[in-house]
Amino acid sequence: DIVLFVVDGTVGLVDQDAQIAKLLHKLGKQVILVINKIDKKSAREHEYEFARFGFKDTYPLSAEHSIGIG
Repeated sequence: DIVLFVVDGTVGLVDQDAQIAKLLHKLGKQVILVINKIDKKSAREHEYEFARFGFKDTYPLSAEHSIGIG
C-alpha cells in the first residue's frame, strides 16, 4: 500500500499536517508527500520545511498548472 499525503505548500507546516504525518509514520506504510501549489512563491518558500516530516519521497507540484505532473 502507498499513501499520498497532500499538503498545501502555500501555508507551510501546520499542526494538523504534523499530526497526520506522525500517524502515517506509526502505520508503517510507504508515504509519498505531495506539496501542492508549488507554482506560488509562498509555497516555494515553504517547500523545504516539509522535510521535517521525515518522508523519503517528496514531490512538489501544481495541479492547477500541471507542474511536476507526468
